[in-house]
Amino acid sequence: MKLRLSKAEWVLAGLLAALVGGIAGGTVAVRAVGRDANQVYCLREPGWRDFSVGALPVTSDSRCVYGWSPQATTRWDLRTGRVALRRDHGKDVAPRWVTMTPDDRHLVVAWWNNTLSVLDAATLRPVRNFGGRRAIVSLAVAPDGDRAATGDDKGWIDLWSLKQGRQLTECRISRRHVVRLAFDPSGRHILAVSADALLQALDMAAKRIVWSRRLGDASGRLGEPQWRWAPAAFSSDGGRIAYVWHGRVLIVEEVCSGRVIWQRRLDWSPGVPAFSPDGRYLVAGSIHGTKPNTQGRVFLFDAQTGHILRVYRKHAHAAWCAAVTPDARYVVSGGGDNALRVWEMPRAAARAKE
Repeated sequence: MKLRLSKAEWVLAGLLAALVGGIAGGTVAVRAVGRDANQVYCLREPGWRDFSVGALPVTSDSRCVYGWSPQATTRWDLRTGRVALRRDHGKDVAPRWVTMTPDDRHLVVAWWNNTLSVLDAATLRPVRNFGGRRAIVSLAVAPDGDRAATGDDKGWIDLWSLKQGRQLTECRISRRHVVRLAFDPSGRHILAVSADALLQALDMAAKRIVWSRRLGDASGRLGEPQWRWAPAAFSSDGGRIAYVWHGRVLIVEEVCSGRVIWQRRLDWSPGVPAFSPDGRYLVAGSIHGTKPNTQGRVFLFDAQTGHILRVYRKHAHAAWCAAVTPDARYVVSGGGDNALRVWEMPRAAARAKE
């Protein structure tokens, strides 16, 4: 006797099988169907909290992404949607910011308890822990992978040696939060955005500001943007900055000249934007929306024109952060529904990358 099921029943059976299999192994990786057909995986683990972190670290070969709970660190294989490695980190605290060194050998984690950790990316074991003096609200790693810069909530920037686990120097640039940091390609200067809407280039060795300008001056915009959740990002070459003005306007400018490349008024509030490694795309999730069903979506933009290339639906709650994999095959997003979601990029983007 043959078992005859409708298409909907087969889909439901497949989802239940994936769910049961994932729970048995302590993970859930579900292939999407229906209107979320662009979703490849939904990655979850028990104990995960909402992904209100400043960045999603993806390896340079586009094979793995990292996720955190207050108790454990997990490396996910993007090809299979399965856990590649999990390690208890012995901290009952979540990370505030996470990034990788350029050689993919180490992860640098800023925790909510104001400490920094350097983890071996192969084993996820801690190499060293340091810091603890100030609240860390932003983090960047130098191109040489030997130094890191952190910004705090009172305008201080600290430069650290990752190999030695000690502070090299410090410099105060503002009395407000330092919400975003990046090194220029040479590693000599640090680009910093503070909550008073100042963009500054710093020579940390000389403890001096090389140049400074106020965001928004070029087109006469006044007032301060909503700087919660660090709504600003630099391109990998340090030539462009994307930021959110007044909570609803997404702007991409040239860093040095301040020339506005494009700006777009939105009916939703973006989380943390991110440029793709090659600078061709910009991705941002929605944390609040003025129209129904806009919260929790992830938007993929053409970084040169501002055109929306794709909208991914959706996290059940706010989509805090997102990233484009280096091979331009996937968008990875983290949200308030305690999940990492992996989405397919438009096929033209993946073909162009190949």
